[in-house]
Amino acid sequence: MDGLLLFKFLKYLNRFIDSSVNNILTDGNDICLSVYSGNERYNIVFDMKDGSIYFPDSFSGKEVFSKLNSSQIVSLKQRGYDRAFYIQVKKRKASGVSEYFKLVFELVGGNSNFFILDNEHTILYRFSDKNIDQDRDISVGRNYQVFRSNKQFSLDNYDSISDFNLLEGFYKKTADFANRLIGIKGDVGEVVNYIKEQLSDEKIYIDSDGRVYPFKISEDLNEINIKDYKCKFSKEKKVFSFEGIKRQLKKRISDKKDLLKKLEGELSIAENYPELVHKAEILKNNLFRIDEAMKSGEFLEFTPNGEKIVSIELKDVRDIDVYIESLFNKGKKLERSIPLIRKRISDIKMEIDFYEELSFFLDNGDIDYDEIGDLLKPDHRVKKGRTKKVKRYYKYRKDDFILLIGRNSFGNDEILSLADKEDIWFHVHGYPSSHVILKSNLGLPTYDLLTDIARVTAYYSMLKNEQKVAVDWTPRKYVRKVKGAAKGFVIYDRFKTIMVQPASPEEVGFILEEK
Repeated sequence: MDGLLLFKFLKYLNRFIDSSVNNILTDGNDICLSVYSGNERYNIVFDMKDGSIYFPDSFSGKEVFSKLNSSQIVSLKQRGYDRAFYIQVKKRKASGVSEYFKLVFELVGGNSNFFILDNEHTILYRFSDKNIDQDRDISVGRNYQVFRSNKQFSLDNYDSISDFNLLEGFYKKTADFANRLIGIKGDVGEVVNYIKEQLSDEKIYIDSDGRVYPFKISEDLNEINIKDYKCKFSKEKKVFSFEGIKRQLKKRISDKKDLLKKLEGELSIAENYPELVHKAEILKNNLFRIDEAMKSGEFLEFTPNGEKIVSIELKDVRDIDVYIESLFNKGKKLERSIPLIRKRISDIKMEIDFYEELSFFLDNGDIDYDEIGDLLKPDHRVKKGRTKKVKRYYKYRKDDFILLIGRNSFGNDEILSLADKEDIWFHVHGYPSSHVILKSNLGLPTYDLLTDIARVTAYYSMLKNEQKVAVDWTPRKYVRKVKGAAKGFVIYDRFKTIMVQPASPEEVGFILEEK
């Protein structure tokens, strides 16, 4: 959903101002506001996977933040034509005093998120940890900041712009349509007025792939009223070949590695924040020496070993006081960004590991080709010619413990669900491998048993022929699934590592028990 389409939907949603919010529900993928208006109940659903809005007749899910049950909608406000908006609600306390809250929606495709804020903009609830702007902290308890906008012009502020791709709310197809209209109408202002007129009605337009547009950009679109958009368009899955899936995996790994390289560059810059602060302190201590016309200068630096002279360029500085303050502020901002960038780097590395692991399972024939497309794109399937059924996980039993070994991403996901919080989870460090769960009746396993299971884990990895392999292990309670992520994708950051020699097939030594 682009910003223009959201603008149109919000105009429709304005009719629910003063209505009662019965409750807020989620099924893990969507957020639903159950609203009473007049004597009728309406479901307003916000899809957190692709950022769309629709109005189904029914919705099932668990309740979120029940404190807002029976609250009243006060207002709705969008940030310009961007994909962020809030719904303000008020809840009357037993004392008669009203409390105000904001329901914030960021409908930005795969990075969509939902927050509940108090009147001071403190985050009380968030749907997920997806964050389109890594310079901000969206933890519960922190002060909410809307993500940065990447466009400075809009339908209300377009100046002499002649390309609608530069305007907020427009994306390629709607911008291309508006640009074509310039050639027909001959004036940007006339096109802007036409677009605004199209945004004033309650019609939306859907193409054969289910994409929704705020106005009719081509004649082959189906027109419906917003209130009748009760479910997302379901299209037939595209057929992907085995080789196509491999190309998809290769591209994703390459894209993630490019992003990782960019983030590592940003981290390197951020970690140099002391240099900015140090420079600001030198200039502040030498402020009396600085002339407004100076382009550079030599200044005294006071160190534990005495004074020394340092040279600092000032050629683009107009106001030295403002410049010094900007250095301090930038240094503080970079310092705050370090843990956020490090976490993002850690997450990206785990995503790379996941896709490499998926490729490893695919090469080994350890995954059902009918299912792998769903791990990459829900609207893709694999050609039937390559389909085969494979066992998702193995179950081994010996003495006082049970061993579960995932054979593909679906199996890895299943055994995680079968594990108790104190069971031990194993995975080869930094390389594709099966996930392994050790279920023991004897409490914490001995070092010898840990070593044996680590060797088995190394055997079920791409490093099975190496002499030494690092294997991570940790209690299941420290392994986290990520909401909305593909099956088998996990995050863990509390673990120990053991170096082992991979077991041979003969040394695996367990009796396979059928599921």
